[in-house]
Amino acid sequence: MRTFTQEEMEKHICAYLHYIKNQYEDEKIICMLDPQFVCCDVQAQSLTLRFEVKPWMLNVGGTMHGGLIATAFDTTFGTLTHFFSQPHFITTTNLSVTYLEPVFESETFDITVVANRVGRTLAGLSAELRIADHRRRLCDTATATFMILREEFHFPQQ
Repeated sequence: MRTFTQEEMEKHICAYLHYIKNQYEDEKIICMLDPQFVCCDVQAQSLTLRFEVKPWMLNVGGTMHGGLIATAFDTTFGTLTHFFSQPHFITTTNLSVTYLEPVFESETFDITVVANRVGRTLAGLSAELRIADHRRRLCDTATATFMILREEFHFPQQ
């Protein structure tokens, strides 16, 4: 695996999120979730994205739908894995979410992902979802495995 700088990581992840959002213009779930870059750490192999719970994301109980929480985890996992596996396409092979507490409408939450291991063909990751307030309440955790494919994915960076 190539060694990257902090600046390269930040630039790549922000450019990737910008590209995805502009490429699909609200047609895809990633655009609807509207992930926002918070921070990353190349040494720790970590990434934090922020999401806001909107009314369309709620289940009948008035809390964020579990499938959308899983999608937010998958989006964050995939963004980090894409960075470390570039220029290759990736795909989720396993995603496990543990739901600990509900996430409510209008709450903003951060998902922090850590790449525990990135090999030539597989990446193993773990994550936490915490409410983005002073208490940083832990609501959910997740783990994932991604496969790094032979096919290459290139996007125009600015």
